[in-house]
Amino acid sequence: MISSPSRRMRYIFLALTNPADGREDEFNAWYDEHHIPEVVRYGRGFLGGRRYRLCEVPGVGDPAPWRYLAYYDMESDDLAAYHRAPWTETKPPLTPFTGLLDPLKIKSVCRYVCRPEVGHRQPENDYQKPTLEDPYRRETFGGEHQ
Repeated sequence: MISSPSRRMRYIFLALTNPADGREDEFNAWYDEHHIPEVVRYGRGFLGGRRYRLCEVPGVGDPAPWRYLAYYDMESDDLAAYHRAPWTETKPPLTPFTGLLDPLKIKSVCRYVCRPEVGHRQPENDYQKPTLEDPYRRETFGGEHQ
């Protein structure tokens, strides 16, 4: 059960994905040019988003099942309501992604909503709203910027 805090809280929303074989450039273009801006525009409480690509380090750990992470900042005073109706419009005009996601993982794209550590104070001035200059820059996990 998802609890509903009585005040607006900040959360992070994580989505882990893989592109379909041979469609990585199209997948990245769709994600960067359409999906993240549309989620921020039509997603209830979304403030900004950024993408990351996993850096594989040979000989360190098992291969990860996901290659891409989308990280979104969001605010909500009622996460249960968000999960019932995640969009600000009934049918937002989202750009189709047919064939761009790995068909073996399309049914199980991982999505997580995370909140600050229990008991962690959230001072009002510790958060800067994402700017429009560079809200969608793709970066790599644990590696160099692209």
